[in-house]
Amino acid sequence: MPDAPGVRHVSIDRDNNVWIGGYPYDIRSFHKLSGSTGQILDSFAAPGCGGYGGLVDKNGILWSASLSESSLLRYDPNTRVGTCILSPGSYGLGIDSQGIIWNSQFYDSAILSVDPNGNVLNTYPTGGFNSRGVAVTSDDDVWVANSGSDTVTRLNNADGNIKARIPVGITPTGVSVDSDGYVPKLVFIVALACVHYV
Repeated sequence: MPDAPGVRHVSIDRDNNVWIGGYPYDIRSFHKLSGSTGQILDSFAAPGCGGYGGLVDKNGILWSASLSESSLLRYDPNTRVGTCILSPGSYGLGIDSQGIIWNSQFYDSAILSVDPNGNVLNTYPTGGFNSRGVAVTSDDDVWVANSGSDTVTRLNNADGNIKARIPVGITPTGVSVDSDGYVPKLVFIVALACVHYV
C-alpha cells in the first residue's frame, strides 16, 4: 500500500469494501479497496493518529486506534474530515447497538466510550491490566481482553460495572462474538496462536 507500510488497520464497510491503514510510521495513509477487485477506490492521509486497528460504523464513519499517539481517529469519508480524540494507549475497538464506540486503553487498563459524533461519554476501569481487544455482545455488554492479567472482563454497558472477570490463560489479545452470541477468546503465546472458547 502506498505510504502505508506496516499495515495494522483492516476494516470492512457496508458495501464490502476494505479500508487499510499503515502504522506506526510518520507518513500514514489509509486506502479504501474494492472488496471484489482490490483496486484502490479512495485514499486519505491520517491527521496524526489512527492506523492501529478499527472499524467502520453503520454511517460509514471510519474509526481507528492509535496506540503510540494515544488518540482515536474518527474519519468521515463524505466530508473528508478526520479528528483525533484523546484516548491514552488507544488499542481495541468495539461498537454497541446504539453506535457507541468502546476503545480500550492499554496503559491505563481502562475503556473509553464515545458517541457516533465523536463526543467522549465516559471512561471506566476494565478490571484487568493491559487491556486490548474489545467486543460487544447482543445484550450490549462490553467484553475486554486484558493481556497483563490473563483475563477477559465483561462490563455492563450502562454503567461500566464489571459483571464478570474470567481467567483465560496466558496473554489474551482479542475477543470476538460468534454467530451464537458466544465470546471466543484469542490467546497469543510467544509466536504461537491458539484459539480457546469460553
